Amino acid sequence: MSVLSDDPRYGGIVEPFDSSLFHIAALEGRGNGLIANKFIPAGTLLFREFPMVQNTSEKQCLSVDCCLWCANKIVGEPAHCCSGCKLNFCSGSCQELAAKGGHKWLCSLYGMGGLIERLAAGDRQGNVILALKLYGKVAQLVLEDSSISPDAALDTLLQGLQQEDYCRVVHAFRTGMFGDQVDEDMFNNLIAPAYFRATLEGPLESFRAHFASPEMVGLWGSVERADSFIHSKLFTEDITLRNIVGCYMQNALEVSTRSPAPLSVFQDATATATATARGPPATITGKGLYRMYAMLNHSCDCNTQNDISSEPGQSSSVVLVYTRRDVQPHEELTTTYLHVADGRALSRRKRHRALKQYTFACNCSVCETEYMSLPEAERDLSDSDDSSDDSSDD
Repeated sequence: MSVLSDDPRYGGIVEPFDSSLFHIAALEGRGNGLIANKFIPAGTLLFREFPMVQNTSEKQCLSVDCCLWCANKIVGEPAHCCSGCKLNFCSGSCQELAAKGGHKWLCSLYGMGGLIERLAAGDRQGNVILALKLYGKVAQLVLEDSSISPDAALDTLLQGLQQEDYCRVVHAFRTGMFGDQVDEDMFNNLIAPAYFRATLEGPLESFRAHFASPEMVGLWGSVERADSFIHSKLFTEDITLRNIVGCYMQNALEVSTRSPAPLSVFQDATATATATARGPPATITGKGLYRMYAMLNHSCDCNTQNDISSEPGQSSSVVLVYTRRDVQPHEELTTTYLHVADGRALSRRKRHRALKQYTFACNCSVCETEYMSLPEAERDLSDSDDSSDDSSDD
């Protein structure tokens, strides 16, 4: 399969994008990236995308007033979940999409006191629940096509995405150390197991218990197919869940919708998005994995910005990506992973500190220019002294 599968079961673009505008390329040291094929004027819509996997806040995902699939406020008669979770969808199409996304595997976990609620209590960023939803999506893909193994389905879903071990991401965020700075023996034998036990071991045991329950075995139609799923790497290899959660931490996009007043342009990457939701005023905070959007690499002076669809009947989770300035032929299309619209508003030191959870040191044109402008004696200090206060930015 290609980097982005054409099979709609694996997620992807909501509407066909103009393939003459850009292409996907493997970039040395940067994973996959999007490269402009020609001059693209500022304000050009590059693509629309619906998330492969998404999750709304605990309050909204357990609310009967919001669509469980697209997160919009429900106006009129809802479509009720026929599997018994007592939650609603705004339309039959959303209910169908949820079914294809594996909802029936997780249906019994919703509701007060269910696993979703318990996970949400300790999963502030929503990455573990996103992982659980990916498990459900894999189960549905395998159920529909017995020729696909669980391992192959998972690999296809994550194909082309930047993947990183959750334990390495957390370690980089907490210590500032990644790559060659990490003592591998100590990390593998002491640090990573400690992070896993503290955060992911319990959820993995819950995932395993749920999918091995009589109710889930019954959905497979045979014990043999159920056993094949339970004995896949999803449940037998700790590193699989670590990589899935790490993938979300590095690629997922946070989304908020507010009504009634629409705000069209918002902060990029992991920053909060704002748009219009249908029905009475409501705020919905969520997170989704967008496969094409995830291929936009970071720059502190990015050339794209994103918006969320506010068209009637269109899911608020659909992300629209535009050029924020003119883009030249062969120029890489970039976003920002910082929680500000313009990364140049922060000092180089603060930008690098914020980016360490992504396990790379930014060398974009803005960072390189600032680095070269420093006296040589101060260059190493600006890279290493991250614990000191940076009063110049305050």
